[in-house]
Amino acid sequence: MNSFDLYSTLLARLSDLRNFMLTQDWIDAVSQAPPAEQKKAFNASFDVQHAINVLSNQILSDIADEIAQEQDEIIKATNDLSDSLQRFQRVSAVLDSIAKVLGVVGQIVSLV
Repeated sequence: MNSFDLYSTLLARLSDLRNFMLTQDWIDAVSQAPPAEQKKAFNASFDVQHAINVLSNQILSDIADEIAQEQDEIIKATNDLSDSLQRFQRVSAVLDSIAKVLGVVGQIVSLV
């Protein structure tokens, strides 16, 4: 995959995730989760939107090298995220996938 394809895939998966986090299934599951997980899910929704905003505002040529360096991690993290959303059963599993994807994004651009 080239940097543009990886960038597009990463943004698409983050957008899919944001949309998933707005579904009634997710909201119901989070509302039934322990308070600590509820807080993580709430914070994750902001972190996902922030990652989308930061990545969307980057000039691809400025981050192409970082994307290429993280190619394997991007592919693995986005595949894991897609799998956890398709087989959604536990909030914690999705939160783990979110953390992995955001960790990869953080290797490409600063999320601070």
